[in-house]
Amino acid sequence: MTGQEIRETVFQFLVDDTNVDETQELVLLNVAYDRVNAMKDWLFLRKSQSSQTIASTTSYSLPTDFMYLIKAETLTSDNSLNEVSVIPFEDRLKYIQSERYAYVDILNDNLEFTTAPVADVGSTLYWTYQYQPAQLINTTSPVFPRQFHALVGYEMARMYFYFDQPEKDRAWNKEMAAEHALMMKQMKDWDTQLKLKTEGEWQPDAWLPSVI
Repeated sequence: MTGQEIRETVFQFLVDDTNVDETQELVLLNVAYDRVNAMKDWLFLRKSQSSQTIASTTSYSLPTDFMYLIKAETLTSDNSLNEVSVIPFEDRLKYIQSERYAYVDILNDNLEFTTAPVADVGSTLYWTYQYQPAQLINTTSPVFPRQFHALVGYEMARMYFYFDQPEKDRAWNKEMAAEHALMMKQMKDWDTQLKLKTEGEWQPDAWLPSVI
């Protein structure tokens, strides 16, 4: 389903009557889409990139759609694979003279090696990371399988329900407080994942509670 189909055949059907214009609906569509994508550590959001070559430098730009790192490796021309140990940002000085140690520098959008990886010069840097999909427009579709596209429309309708209440009832009600808490928890969980250096130490399946 395209963004337009989700808006017109799922969301508008579920809410029955809406005064939201198309621009506002697209905003709500993407808030809902981001919410679904952030519900857990989805395998369909794993991505690989291998467009950078190791040189005698320490800084390598993060992919533009980067959310958090799963693994970093270098592959030589003779297919020798070497894993990069990704350490917490605050531990970077402990490994200042150690090769194949790196940390994620979110502020500067870099993977930063603690020292220039001289032994790997000429190798390809392979990223495995969790990515953030592009926002939806009327002509594009969610990145997950079609049978689940309606979830975005249901999430839109769930969020719209309390926005549509009379002004007196809407003023920072418990539903808005719950939405704020959920988004804050997601941001904290994302930050937690950035701090962890090995795969499998974190189980983010409870990013969101079940919604009935």
